[in-house]
Amino acid sequence: MNIREEDRRLVLYNDNNPFIGEITWLQTENILIVDHTFVEPEFGGQGYARQLVNALVKKAQNENLKLLPVCSYAKRVLIEPEYANLLKQ
Repeated sequence: MNIREEDRRLVLYNDNNPFIGEITWLQTENILIVDHTFVEPEFGGQGYARQLVNALVKKAQNENLKLLPVCSYAKRVLIEPEYANLLKQ
């Protein structure tokens, strides 16, 4: 698996390069507004959406950014206590 950043989104590909899923955001100053998480239906239930959220968390940490999830999936994941310091209040 390979996650690449491409124009305000992280995209997950497998070794053969087919698209598996993506997480997208809008950025305002130091805030990433997470607006969409998608995984192709045939790859659902395998933890790929979580991998995308985790990759975006790492990006936010590395770049000293806050996260504001508006996507329903990202909201469910990022409500966990371990992410509290990254969330825009």
